Amino acid sequence: HPGDAGLAVALSQLLREHGESASAMVTLERTVREHPQEASAWTELARLHAARGEPHDAVECWRRVVALVPDDAG
Repeated sequence: HPGDAGLAVALSQLLREHGESASAMVTLERTVREHPQEASAWTELARLHAARGEPHDAVECWRRVVALVPDDAG
């Protein structure tokens, strides 16, 4: 269901804000696997990787965002 990705992103944001980054990571990884065209999920995953001190993974996620939404890359 298309709305599931948006709900998963919102859930991951709440989890991250409450210090549950591992649970947020699981949620987002599942979301991008099931909805690979969902730029908001890749964006949140990039932010989470950056917050966890994982810059290489964050950059890879940002590249996916740029590929999905090239007009917003700037």
